[in-house]
Amino acid sequence: MKKFAEFIEILLISFVMFLFIPEIFGWIFRGTFNITSQDLKNAAFLGLAVPVFLYFSRKIRNDVAFILYIIFVVLILFEAVHLIGW
Repeated sequence: MKKFAEFIEILLISFVMFLFIPEIFGWIFRGTFNITSQDLKNAAFLGLAVPVFLYFSRKIRNDVAFILYIIFVVLILFEAVHLIGW
């Protein structure tokens, strides 16, 4: 149960970081602070995907498989963020 709670905590922290950090920088440099539904979609996708990818990357012990996995993850994130419209 403790590991599940830690995983949920990491998901929430990741979601909040992907949601608020770009908006805080926008607020500092442009003076505007507004969160759109597009920002929520991006934060939901990246906030859930990154911790899950990190969890599975810890399970891989083979170096070649790990490198292929990282390339696969980068391609997926690049394509998904591009399709979302970020």
